[in-house]
Amino acid sequence: MQATSPHPRLQSATATALDDHDPGFRISADRYGANQFFPPHTHATLQVVFSLDGSLTASTLCSEWRVPPQSMVWIPPHKQHGLAVAQNCRIFSIHCPPEGLPAPSDCSVSQVSPLVVELVAYLARTDRTVDPARQAHLESLIREELQGADTAPHGMPLPLDRRAARVARAILAEPADPRTLQEWAGEVGACERTLSRVFERQTGLTFKKWQQKSRLQCAVGLLRHGTPVTEVALTVGYESVSAFISIFRKEYGVTPGMYGVTRH
Repeated sequence: MQATSPHPRLQSATATALDDHDPGFRISADRYGANQFFPPHTHATLQVVFSLDGSLTASTLCSEWRVPPQSMVWIPPHKQHGLAVAQNCRIFSIHCPPEGLPAPSDCSVSQVSPLVVELVAYLARTDRTVDPARQAHLESLIREELQGADTAPHGMPLPLDRRAARVARAILAEPADPRTLQEWAGEVGACERTLSRVFERQTGLTFKKWQQKSRLQCAVGLLRHGTPVTEVALTVGYESVSAFISIFRKEYGVTPGMYGVTRH
């Protein structure tokens, strides 16, 4: 049975190895088309997923994580999650036993190191045979690199209420959407006061703060990808670039321009 996508424009990807019970080390690399998603599933292993040429979105029942190019999302063992692919891109996936690696209780995001990229791309190739001893050595190097990764949650909490969740996912998909809370309430069939209380009770943030945080997280992904500050500000819904810079600096301690430099 085909699952229903939480993102209306996304199409379900072919379900391959969605219920993975192999506890060993495994690497895969596959190219997927634009607007595909993987229905909620679990893995027995720790999974680390990244792409070099496209953005991913990892989601659980309660949160959603944007994963820009050059970043990787960590998914704990047995954590039910879905993955969405925004554009045509190649996805690399590492499955490995979690012992000795960062063990977040929830999904988290970190930068992917150049060495991990090269090692994973090499081992994922199907046109060569790697000696078992060399394979084990390279896998050990990957684990060593992952041990030093600086993981951080960077997830957006999602309200559990069906109406509020619909609003939240729509904003995550289109951060520049200018609709007010009152307009969203009319869209989903709820009163403004109820929607406001649900957001604050179920996410710990007021609607305005939640919307601002979601816009800034989208901005971070664009900045890491080298998008100019002015374009980022407009893309995430700020008509005033100076207002965007001020809010961004208050949140992250540096200007958007400096953030892009210091994170490369």
